[in-house]
Amino acid sequence: MESPFKTTATFQLYKFKADGTVTYSGPEFSNLVLNRVLNGLASGSEFIRHTNNGTYGSVCVGTGNSTPDVEDTGLESQVACTSSTYAGYSTTHKTDVPPIHAEVTATHEFSLGQAEGELKEIGLRGDRGFFNRQLIKDENGDPTTVSVGSDEGLRVAIKIRFYPPLESYESEKTGTFEYQGETISYTMTMHPDVLGNMMGGRTGSFSTVKAVVNGGTVHGSATGRDYVPGSFESVADVHWAPSAIVGTLTGFITEVFSGPVTEFTFDPGIEVSDTEVVDIVVKRVFGRVEE
Repeated sequence: MESPFKTTATFQLYKFKADGTVTYSGPEFSNLVLNRVLNGLASGSEFIRHTNNGTYGSVCVGTGNSTPDVEDTGLESQVACTSSTYAGYSTTHKTDVPPIHAEVTATHEFSLGQAEGELKEIGLRGDRGFFNRQLIKDENGDPTTVSVGSDEGLRVAIKIRFYPPLESYESEKTGTFEYQGETISYTMTMHPDVLGNMMGGRTGSFSTVKAVVNGGTVHGSATGRDYVPGSFESVADVHWAPSAIVGTLTGFITEVFSGPVTEFTFDPGIEVSDTEVVDIVVKRVFGRVEE
């Protein structure tokens, strides 16, 4: 059983004078989410919020012009970073039109002269490192240079989105597996609090997997496998001892630290005796949205 999660981010730049006059308003452009972030999410070492306090730390700008690469760990030629915000961090849940997602927004501000230079690159840095890196883009999506003078300040509007495994609360994913010579169909759905639970903890760590049996739930013992760097897959073996589950097993519920995320429902249910051991392998996959 597998659950995919995805993330993406955008930037938008504004220059301003001491009197508040905006001298440049650039387009919104997408960013390259780095492999170090996906590795951190999958291994369970990184919160999907990226920092413990729910913010993304700092926006950094530089003069480097090398093509961004997924293996980058920072800017090529950093000029300045700021954690100051003109508009603070907020998180909203977008559920009216698929694909549903959690969206984090803020506007960081460099004071007058703080980001002075011929700026070509930008990135978002948290307390675990850089989240993304991108060359600054123009209206046509081509790399450009933003010249910031000593008498100018710079605001950067950021937007980060996280997408759960399915596009809407009504969506379903179906499949089959074999059990003792019988084909079992399963349906995966999402919990109504999936977006809040995603943003509340380490999505890569399997805090709980519950078996749904006889209309109730029974916690299993989840042991995460050693993470394989670059796989972006979080894999756990979940075990129920003999007699832990007795009766009709109709599915499983996966959780993160903050609560339920997905539910797998079986058709038909599986009859389990008091002498049988139940073991499953659960996998979560992390990726970036391809722009």
